[in-house]
Amino acid sequence: MRRTALLIVALLIMLPAALTLAQSGVRAVVVNEAVNIRTVPAIGADVIASVPAGYVFERINARSADGEWIRVDFNGGEGWVNLTPLTVLQGDVAALPVADPRTIPYGGFEAPRSGQTTAVTDKIARVTNGLRVRAGPSQAYPTLANIFANELVMLFGRTESNGWVQVSYEGTLGWVAAPFLEMQNNVVITDLPIDGIVAESPPLDDRTSNDYFDTLRLLLARIDLAQPSLDNIRGKWTDAAITKRAVCRDYPPRPSDYNIPVPLLAQFFNQLDPLQRDFNDAMANLRLAIDLFIEVCNQPGLGNPVGDEIGRASCRERV
Repeated sequence: MRRTALLIVALLIMLPAALTLAQSGVRAVVVNEAVNIRTVPAIGADVIASVPAGYVFERINARSADGEWIRVDFNGGEGWVNLTPLTVLQGDVAALPVADPRTIPYGGFEAPRSGQTTAVTDKIARVTNGLRVRAGPSQAYPTLANIFANELVMLFGRTESNGWVQVSYEGTLGWVAAPFLEMQNNVVITDLPIDGIVAESPPLDDRTSNDYFDTLRLLLARIDLAQPSLDNIRGKWTDAAITKRAVCRDYPPRPSDYNIPVPLLAQFFNQLDPLQRDFNDAMANLRLAIDLFIEVCNQPGLGNPVGDEIGRASCRERV
């Protein structure tokens, strides 16, 4: 718990450093009869397509926060596949960057490829139809802006498949479908860099940044609240080990876990997820120590044998 507190204090005085998109080198093959490719990493999400056994995903570039889904390039677009019906042929899925089109912009919040920018370029295109500027190259990403037909946009990047283009529209950096753009001044889509440029700020408001620090302070406060329970149960177990008897009264309060709201967790995943895991693990261990003490105290006819072999065996079974 002290380690968690120190990590939180450190994060209070520094913001996340910028990172670039990772290159994966991960390949996987379908080993079930077929597998669905979905718009977002969730069972029940819309299905883009299905591929049969033996199909190899050559372009895998991200994973879901729970590590159960991978993001793939498929037919010029982005999709998500569950790992269960796959066998990884090459690379390390755990090393992939975390992504989720529902909450995380393309490139992640450390190096977002959508948001706000002041960058300019002479590469432009005319929009041939009404378009939505999205936070990433897929219809699963949230809409950041809307563009009317015949508007001009600046071009900064593309996907490897050339299906989506990174554009800037009135300072909003995002992604649009390439078929609805008419290139100007002899611009060729392959002249644009893959993945484009990094936004100067992600698509967030000031309140979200405040929420980040408020969450850190909240975790610190909850650690302070849990400390008396830790001291109490540690004392009871120590006394029981010395006296071979348990003081079965005045049990300390059981602390609860804290789950950081998904949008905030997604925004600062690399920083907040380890803290959330450490915090909840610490609370779970403290609850276990309290629950085991109460359980042994409540065993009928054994005279509260916390320090006896029966009591120790009961604790070992639970742990």
